[in-house]
Amino acid sequence: MRPLRPCCLLVLASLVLTGCTLFTPSSSDAAKIPAPPPVAKPDAAADAEPPAEPPAPVWQPSADQTALEHIASGFLCPREQDGFLLTGEETFVGLGEGKDVACLFRAAEGGEVKLHLTDFGRDVPASAHLKGVQTSITDTNTLLGNVPPPPLSAGLDTEAAAYHIRATSALRPEIPGHTAVWITRIGPWHVKARATYEADRSAQIGQFVSHLLTAARDTISAPAPTPPPQR
Repeated sequence: MRPLRPCCLLVLASLVLTGCTLFTPSSSDAAKIPAPPPVAKPDAAADAEPPAEPPAPVWQPSADQTALEHIASGFLCPREQDGFLLTGEETFVGLGEGKDVACLFRAAEGGEVKLHLTDFGRDVPASAHLKGVQTSITDTNTLLGNVPPPPLSAGLDTEAAAYHIRATSALRPEIPGHTAVWITRIGPWHVKARATYEADRSAQIGQFVSHLLTAARDTISAPAPTPPPQR
């Protein structure tokens, strides 16, 4: 085979270059190629879970601002009465929102009272509740003996117990004290007053607890039992 002449090589190179030009897309042809559709981004707001509703309030100020009202029962914890000041409230969630609450009171002269409202239903007697409280008292205090509970006003039906105890955090360390508990039932609600005090404050404690339990008897909502269906 004879080698190609230079003139032939020039012709062949010219043909190759012409072919490359013919098959290279022009800028106008490139503009005609459709662009891929944009990828839709996920809507974060649509995928997010709706915010949880806040829990219903358990307490609210009374209309005259002199007490803290427990909404579920209607009971009013006075902000100040008989030398005691309302120092706080507690809400427990074990039985359901608003069904287990307490008001805390303290007297400047000494003594603390905790009023506890619990919806136990109608099947738990106050006497059974008191036995559980007595067990708790004996397990968590050094008992020096039994004492009579401070007397309450006439007409209050309660289960009660009181003890002479060695000093607790609520008392001056060098002075033994007393602790007493009263429980009454109003409809499904158990109203428990627990007082810790020095012996010479017994009359003040009895007066204040009497006022609390009387107010509970007069104001707590106690709906009537649902009548059986008519057949």
